[in-house]
Amino acid sequence: MANTLFSPAARWAALSVTAALWAAPAMATNIGTKNGVHDTGCAVNWGASAVMKTDLQNNDPLYPNLMITLDGVTPSDGYSNGGYIEEVNTALNSGPGLLEMNHFYTGPGNLMMIWRLPIGTLYPISGATLTFTPPSIPGATWTFDPVSTNSRMYLWGGGYAQYAFTERPLSATPNADGTFTVNLGDFAAHTGTVLQFNYTWPANATPWTHYYVASAKMTGTYTTPGQPATCQMVNAADDSYNLTNGGTTASVIVNDTANGAPAVIGTNATLVPGTAPVPSSGSLTMNPDGTITVAPGTTPGVYQYPYQICGLPASTPPTCDPAVATVTLYAPSPVPTLGQWALALLSMLLGAAALRRRRAG
Repeated sequence: MANTLFSPAARWAALSVTAALWAAPAMATNIGTKNGVHDTGCAVNWGASAVMKTDLQNNDPLYPNLMITLDGVTPSDGYSNGGYIEEVNTALNSGPGLLEMNHFYTGPGNLMMIWRLPIGTLYPISGATLTFTPPSIPGATWTFDPVSTNSRMYLWGGGYAQYAFTERPLSATPNADGTFTVNLGDFAAHTGTVLQFNYTWPANATPWTHYYVASAKMTGTYTTPGQPATCQMVNAADDSYNLTNGGTTASVIVNDTANGAPAVIGTNATLVPGTAPVPSSGSLTMNPDGTITVAPGTTPGVYQYPYQICGLPASTPPTCDPAVATVTLYAPSPVPTLGQWALALLSMLLGAAALRRRRAG
């Protein structure tokens, strides 16, 4: 089915008894709304959730601070512009895009519960997938709709105007756990789409003051390194080691990442050692696994060994990040010579002999 977005005035007139339960959809964020951005490196991980309760108050014991706008003073314009538990929203956290859980009831006829998800990104994303978890309603049958509202989203103004919303030929796959999966595909920068899940209540149902919570999670991959800034295809971090009289360090890549995951040489990264430091005697060698071997007898001192890691699969030009491993080599503690031990033993013997003479006298 397709849903037509009526003007606020038309909906108020059409809904009669249920009119008081509806408010015009808008980019809504409350003072208690949490940041839904959980990205790691270039891995997209966005979350959104909302509670739908038509008489929700800001001091609600279960979901507090969700009926006052971000200015901390102004009440939200009706329940549909409140109740936002978590979302991705540039107004909320200067985040990388938009993922909201709009929610409202509509009619006339049997009451319909609508959960509408505007999705937009400021950065290119590939392979986006959305998982929707509907509220728990026994026996509910959900209808998926890639809504025609896409063509009019910009009219809502505000943060929505940052994105070019277009309807996509999408479908929702039901999962055994009651969730739905939607393969969204790729997004160019400043684009998005809107979709929704609907449930039509049986005749005379009155669910308005119940708590209904729905959530969504979107995953994917940012495709342009450095956009956003947290997306670095490779990230090499400096290292520091202390050794005495030679030895081998841990691998320099243990704290490095490639595409948001731990760097693994030959799997998602390559290691390129820099110029080895040259001590007065001895040597330092960076091994293929990223460990550094310091030869026994190497002159004590502080040595800096540069290196870089590059992402796999290789790109042209390569995507690399440099770092420096600092090795501090201490001189071994002096070991007493045989002569020193002998002198110490002789001193003890002489002392003992003198003590016996004093006691004898």
